[in-house]
Amino acid sequence: MPVTLATALVLGAATSKLPRGGEVPPRRLLPACVAAEARSQHQEDLMVLAPLRCMLNGGPGTFVELGAYTGVDLSNTVMLERCYNWTGVLVEASTTNFAKLATSGRRATKVHSAVCPGDQDSTVEFTVDSGDTSGEPSLRREEQKTKRWAHKNANTTRLGALRRARVPCRSLDRILNAAGFPKIDVLFLDVEGAEAKVLQAVDPRRFSVVVMEAAGYPNDGGRLETVVEPLLLRAGFRRERKLEAHNRGAWNPAYVRADGPMSRECLLCGAHKACRDRFFAGSIS
Repeated sequence: MPVTLATALVLGAATSKLPRGGEVPPRRLLPACVAAEARSQHQEDLMVLAPLRCMLNGGPGTFVELGAYTGVDLSNTVMLERCYNWTGVLVEASTTNFAKLATSGRRATKVHSAVCPGDQDSTVEFTVDSGDTSGEPSLRREEQKTKRWAHKNANTTRLGALRRARVPCRSLDRILNAAGFPKIDVLFLDVEGAEAKVLQAVDPRRFSVVVMEAAGYPNDGGRLETVVEPLLLRAGFRRERKLEAHNRGAWNPAYVRADGPMSRECLLCGAHKACRDRFFAGSIS
């Protein structure tokens, strides 16, 4: 039976902490390129590196990163691109952030867009000067009420005072089709409360693995457990704690498509030194 976020929260309630996921490999054991380029905020890139490389038998893979920010700072994918020749799509809606992404030197396809369901292009209001927490104001008001948001944004202006602009918006299916990526190995989703909106604008079965930052969880009024996670479970995914990074209270749930290419052996790869060393090897010096 799959372990859902709701079940995991109950299991962790006794200690008043989020339940622990897998272990991040010590940085001293990483190849030089990986140690230099691993930039995920909560080490998500390191958690999935060995399992993804195992899944692809050491070959290069494909990614899509929503909320790509500058393409380098806090990037979940820059290490995969620079150290293992992965390619994919970087999607960023903030005009301020996208200007930095466009000059980041990233080789992946860069798309300036928010994500909306439907078959037609549209626009949506977006906060554009709040760095890695830029997002749609209507979707972020609830997150702003949480302790997590207040701590993360202690030195920034309140949401209502941030500069806003209308930005392009299209479905993720249409973005990936235009970029020429019918299938993607891993989706990294960091969209500040817009997770359900994104997943309703794409066929999740295009992805083998989905890793997201759970905005506001567990203080999100049950939104993630009752709205977001069911979209993936209904699409045939199961939650895999072995791929999740748990760091300083951050929660980054990871999901694997049950009929996808990720084997049980590869799921366990990061926890076994011989397997981990094999698939960490081969990085660009």
